[in-house]
Amino acid sequence: MELESTEKLLGTTRTALAVIQQALTTTETCLTDTFHSLHAALDRNTKLYRLLRVEQRKNQRYRLDKINLAIKLKESAAALTSVNKSFSLATTRYKQVIHELKKKIKALQMCYLRSGRSRTKALEKARVADQITRKKPGTLVRTGKYTADAKSMARTLHKASYSQERVGDIIQYVMQKAGFFVKNKMSRCTVQRALIEGGIAAKIQLAYKLFQADGRASTRLIPLPQHNLSINKCGPTPRDNHTLSRVENQASPSRRPSPVDGRDPSIGPTGNSHGWTGLPVPSPETAVFVTATGRDGRDEALADGTPITMPSAFLIDNGSPGATASGDATSLRGHNYEASHIMINKNGKHQNCMLGISSTVDHTSETQVQNWKSKITALSEIFNRCLLAERSAFSFEVSHFLRPLKGMNGDHASDQKKTVHLMLEWKELVT
Repeated sequence: MELESTEKLLGTTRTALAVIQQALTTTETCLTDTFHSLHAALDRNTKLYRLLRVEQRKNQRYRLDKINLAIKLKESAAALTSVNKSFSLATTRYKQVIHELKKKIKALQMCYLRSGRSRTKALEKARVADQITRKKPGTLVRTGKYTADAKSMARTLHKASYSQERVGDIIQYVMQKAGFFVKNKMSRCTVQRALIEGGIAAKIQLAYKLFQADGRASTRLIPLPQHNLSINKCGPTPRDNHTLSRVENQASPSRRPSPVDGRDPSIGPTGNSHGWTGLPVPSPETAVFVTATGRDGRDEALADGTPITMPSAFLIDNGSPGATASGDATSLRGHNYEASHIMINKNGKHQNCMLGISSTVDHTSETQVQNWKSKITALSEIFNRCLLAERSAFSFEVSHFLRPLKGMNGDHASDQKKTVHLMLEWKELVT
């Protein structure tokens, strides 16, 4: 019985072992499958890890690229700002250049428009220069004497502050550069003599201008009613007007000329030793005061040489020129210097002539008038001794300066007013 139970137990055990063995086989199969699954999962995980690493590296590179792109963007923005600024500056500069070019274009257009006239002038200048070059020889001396052009050039160079020693060298240099061979050289003494001759020529010219500016140079006759006559007198002026003449209108009845000399008895001497004055027109608005005395102190003659012995029904209307005198003085290192000028009015044109600068003792009115007297006397002596006076039979006297003298210019100082009265007295005494 125990054997049966043992056999049963052994059978059961065998069955259990078979089941266990089957379970082990199944388990081994499962383990094998699991192992294979684990290997497959490990392979997948490895691949996924690799993919993850790739993606992480991609992300890292992306972030780096993003940072680099941001830096490049900032640099590009800064570069763009700089380029924009440079472009603005270049635009402004180009606008200025365009404006300048437009101005140049306008100037060129104007030059083109004036080119015809300029070309004509240039050709004319070239022709004149060619004629001058052909006419003038390449020397400053003719017949052993320096020409007038050479002396004038010396005076001009000395006036331009060149010393007398250097004038000859400069003239030689200029002539050589102009294509002329100059053998002679102007010395210092020759330059000094040319300056003296120029001063004398200037005085002769001034005397001749004063001679032409005489107030009795020309006359013409206009008929007037006999009952309107006036007298033009010279005398001191009221108040402080610096003029050397005034007019006193005197109504005169109708009179007949004197049977002796033909003059109207109503027109007497005016206090002047030179003769008679003219008559104004009847209307005060159109009154014209003129001088009717000739250069030789006699009455003016008509165009045919007949002396003017007309009745008072005629007026001598003379658009005579005149002159005004002026002067000023200054002191330098205790020495008084005085400059004198004469303004000549002839044919409506004014010419300001300088009489010279002289050293005086003081600035009193008497000294000023004496200075005027000495200068005018020197003008008279120089002019009367020149060839112009000998050939033309002209004679310049002090009266030729005083007759056209209509006034003096000066300041309000008392010495200037006194000088005017002294000059007026001198004019009345001489003329």
